[in-house]
Amino acid sequence: MGRWGTVALAALAVATTACSPGSAEPATSDEASPPATRTPRITDHSGRPPVTFDPCYDIPDDVMHAAGYDAGKKELADMPMGTYTFLGCLYKKDDYIPGVRRGFGLNVLAGNVTLEEEAKKNGHISEPTSINGRGALLRVDPSAELDP
Repeated sequence: MGRWGTVALAALAVATTACSPGSAEPATSDEASPPATRTPRITDHSGRPPVTFDPCYDIPDDVMHAAGYDAGKKELADMPMGTYTFLGCLYKKDDYIPGVRRGFGLNVLAGNVTLEEEAKKNGHISEPTSINGRGALLRVDPSAELDP
């Protein structure tokens, strides 16, 4: 996979529900509707393409609600790194059980690096997975730090 791809890292869990990037409305006439475009929240000057999938805006709230997250409380979790960029969205699941668990979160990231680059850098704390047919990484060691 030598093309630029979307990389998703899940902080502690990954929702493998059906979310479709580019949820454009179907055309209602014989003419095709132009695709909706949005200016990315963050761009870098690396020469890499801008991040076009925005997890906070492109994953439908009903999908996250169905996965057990309160999408009304999602938070932007962007990571401008200078030579690349990640647009992120943090979803929290505050189902505190005393002495057992304090809740957990899901951080969905889309970046302008290849999946191979990210796997090489952080493969020691993640494993490959697939979300709606797209390659992704699942962070399996939440206590480990990501490499910059």
